[in-house]
Order: sequence, then structure tokens, then C-alpha cells
Amino acid sequence: MLIIFIIFSIDRHQRWYPIERGNFPFESDVDQYYSYLPAAFIHHDLSFSFPNNYWGTTLENGNTIPKVTMGMAIMYSPFFFIGRTFAGSEKNNAYSQTYKMTIHFGTFIYVLLALWFLRKNLLHFFNEYITTITIICVFFGTNLFYYTFNLGEMPHAYLFFVFSLFIYFVLKWDKTKKVQYYYGFSFLAGFAALIRPTESIILLFPLLLGVNSLSGLKEKISLFISNKIELSIAFILFILPFFFQMIYWKIYANQYLFFSYTNERFYFLDPQIGNFLFSFRKGWLLYTPMMIFAVLGIFFLKKVAKDLFIFSILYLIINIYILSSWWDWAFGGSFGCRALIQHYAFFALGFAAFLKITLNFFNNLLLKYCLQIFICSLFYLIIQLNLNQSLLYRYNLIHCSGMTKEAYLYIFNKDGVLPKEIDKKIKEPNMKDMLNGKRDY
Repeated sequence: MLIIFIIFSIDRHQRWYPIERGNFPFESDVDQYYSYLPAAFIHHDLSFSFPNNYWGTTLENGNTIPKVTMGMAIMYSPFFFIGRTFAGSEKNNAYSQTYKMTIHFGTFIYVLLALWFLRKNLLHFFNEYITTITIICVFFGTNLFYYTFNLGEMPHAYLFFVFSLFIYFVLKWDKTKKVQYYYGFSFLAGFAALIRPTESIILLFPLLLGVNSLSGLKEKISLFISNKIELSIAFILFILPFFFQMIYWKIYANQYLFFSYTNERFYFLDPQIGNFLFSFRKGWLLYTPMMIFAVLGIFFLKKVAKDLFIFSILYLIINIYILSSWWDWAFGGSFGCRALIQHYAFFALGFAAFLKITLNFFNNLLLKYCLQIFICSLFYLIIQLNLNQSLLYRYNLIHCSGMTKEAYLYIFNKDGVLPKEIDKKIKEPNMKDMLNGKRDY
């Protein structure tokens, strides 16, 4: 699988790279995440007082505070410095082609490493056959594919790596109780939360792994608090990534905690769960149907990997509830539901459980092979659907934020799709209304 990924990346990545967009990949959110690097190492001005187009909050002291934190900039930084090494006379142009290519190359490295650790995590519970099929389906059959090859510099592929490594450390700690793994996953959880604070939910994994009852939960809590020194160090490592961000805010905003999202908020009493999962605008399971099997597989975990069952159920429910409660439950312009992509590192476990049960459902060899052929054929068709939808989104035939049932059916029912006809069927969201709580569309 990893060899397939490397060959595909070398052979086909240019097909997905939107070279016609001159400033790609440094656009919109990515430009904000990246902004810390040119500000620090080229302009030497983290007050952002130089001419720029970054989104942020300009304070009375004249400093501009970016809307996003520096977590993604830290992840870009190895490849930023590689670009700086090879940029030659353009090393002070952080948007030159050299920087673009090295940062984009960095995305492939992170995803390759993520798939490597995902494989190790899956092999902890499943065999090589199940693991290989799972990785192929999770990568090529979901919007992780698009958010690697096209919009890969968004946080999702990078967090997919962080999550995969986090799971690896937790599983190693659970097996060996070696403190280095404990400290490792504590730091990774803090780093993920620095990038997106809601990702701190991943701490449920070490807490609930192996827990199947209330008494089991009490034992797990006792395990963590029994050694207060280790717990204290783990907590320090968790907040360490925030330390540098807080120092930055203190220097430039004169406060250790700075909320840069102004009037954006959660509506926890009005979660748009139906829209979040099934809407033509951005429904997770509509645009990423491969994940239906991961959701079903969570219920199979009780039989094939009992230690994961309670965690997986709660993790899915809490994630959907939190994300669907955000004022913009569709999370702006995106292909499908991008907010869940990094969580495929966990959902892959449920997907593998589905495979293990269904591929071995019959004892009769003929029936078993027929079922396996059917399931693999179904997965092949879903992968083709995902690749086709990705291409349609790549060329703006699937709209980034205003898809409707009429537009979707028009695209798939017509041989010759006319962009002007699609535009007539698009319904752009009213962001002002959504901020004020009118979110049901």
C-alpha cells in the first residue's frame, strides 16, 4: 500500500495540483497558517505590521494577531527551511515556486508517515489482509485523498499524521507502560489541540482504551493518578505547545490568552446533525460513503476488538455533536465534511472490524469468496465515486459551499455538464444569518 502511495504521488500528483491558481497552495486558511514563517524568518516582524493580506485582529497598538495559531507553521517549518535552502535568489520570497513545491512535498511525507503508523495500529488488532484493504479504502475512498493531493496543506492531512502517531504511542504505552510513550502521546495531544482546540477529545483514547465497565473506568483513572509525578510531567508536556503561543500573544496582544475568532461560536443547543451527516450541501456520509462501513464497524468492535468499543462509540457521538454545533457546521468551502478527516485514523479501526466480520461471515468457502468479491467490488465502485467527485470538485463542478440536491443530481445525470446551469441550482449560505443562529440549510 505504501509503495502504491509513493508511485501514485510521483505519477499523478500533477493532475490534482491546481497549477492554474497562481498562489496555490498559499491561499485562504493555508496562507494564514503559513504566515508565521515569512513573518518570522523573512520580514522579521511577528507584529504583522508589513503589508499583508492575512486575516486577523488588528489591535490598538497596531499589531495584527493572526486568526489561527502557530501549530501548522511548526509542521510546515522543516519543508520551509528546505525551500529556503534551495530557493537561491528567491529565498526571501516565501511564495516562490520553490517554497510551494517543498511545502507541498512535505504534505506527502506526513501522509506517508501517517499511513505507516496507521498500518502498525491496525496490525495491533487485525491481520495484514484486513489492514491493507482498510488503508486502501480509507485513503483512496475518502476525502483524505483530496486533502492530500489538492488541498493537502490544510490541517487535516497533517493532523491525520499526528493522530496516527498518537494512537501508536497510546497502544505502545498500554502494552508496555513505558513512560516515554505516555509523555509522547501527551505532547501530541497538546500539539493537536494547539492546531484545533476541539481535537483535545483524542485524550479519551488513553482514558477509555480497554474500559468496558464503570469499574474499569475507575481503575483506569486510578492508574493515571497513582503516579502524580508522571501525571504532572504529562500535563506539562500537554500544555507545552500552548506555551509558545501564549508567549507570542503576551508580547504582541498583551494577554496570555487571546480569542481570535471574535463572534464565531458553537450552538450546542442546536446541533445540525442531519445536515452534517446527510445534506447535499456538505453531508459527511453523502460525499464520503466509505465511512458508512466505518460507522457500522464500530458496533462490530465489541466482538473483534472489545477494548476499542466503548471509546469508539463515545468518540463518534461526541465528535459529531461538537462539530455539528459549530456556527458553520459545513466548515466553509470544502470537499465534503473536512472537519472529520483527521479522525479517520480512529475510524479506520471500525472499518477494519467491519471487514473482519463480513469477509468471514460464511463458513462455506464458495459463499465466503462470493461475499468477499461482492464487498471488494462495492469498495472499488465507492473509490471510483470518490475519485470522480474529487475531480468534479477540483474543476469547480461540485460547488465548494452551495451544493443543493438539484445541482448534485444535475451533475451526475448529465453527460455534458454546463457550469452556468450548475450556478442556477447553487444556494450560497448566508454567513451573517448562520453566525446569528439560522443554520438549518
